Amino acid sequence: MPDDPEIAEPEPTSPAPGSSPASATRRYRPPAGRFGWRDRLLLSLSSSLVPLVRPLLLSTMSVRLLRPAVRREYIDSGRPFVGVVWHQYFLLAIELVGSRRVLFMSSRSRDGELSAGLLRRMGHGVVRGSSSAGGSAALRELTRFLERGYGAVMVPDGPRGPARVAKLGCVMAARDSGVPLLPFGCALSPTKKLRNWDQTAIPLPFSTAVLGYGEPIEVPRDASREDCEAVRARLDLDLAAIENACRAAL
Repeated sequence: MPDDPEIAEPEPTSPAPGSSPASATRRYRPPAGRFGWRDRLLLSLSSSLVPLVRPLLLSTMSVRLLRPAVRREYIDSGRPFVGVVWHQYFLLAIELVGSRRVLFMSSRSRDGELSAGLLRRMGHGVVRGSSSAGGSAALRELTRFLERGYGAVMVPDGPRGPARVAKLGCVMAARDSGVPLLPFGCALSPTKKLRNWDQTAIPLPFSTAVLGYGEPIEVPRDASREDCEAVRARLDLDLAAIENACRAAL
């Protein structure tokens, strides 16, 4: 399903100090006719049922953390950060941030609408935009939240891939806000993999998940585009390394 056509983007809002992510972020309103009644029904049912089913699924799973000290220092402590996880494992992103409520960047596609509804129901904030639609305004909005001390999670190879190749958006957000990038890694077994561009991993009952945290990456505020590209290349390597470590720990 194609993303929205080019439209004039509203200026991003400034979050109120102390506001929760879910209440602070403005809601994206899809254009009239963007989704048919079947899409709207699926979105409504999913956002209602998944939060109920998720605790039952997790109660059957074994979840282990790799390098939990990084999580304690940057996530559990309440410090701002930009977490980065591959699209294949975006369904585990909520587990990577534990009980903390953070911001997620989600595309304006049907899949993005679905994930946005689920995340809001769980108390997280959602900034809508991607490399293919609304990305510039979304990055400006996300940066303002990061500067106020919020944490955020981005999927650098979404929404269309190529898989496991990061785009520059997450690096720019870290540079402009002055907060570190945190590479996240996941491994899951057994798992159901969808037949899509990134083989999205679906957790199964009684599976084992290993969630890992890489070393934070600082991006200087005066970094040029070439400097940011070098950070992006390093991020690809760090994400691969922490994912390999998670697989080895299964």
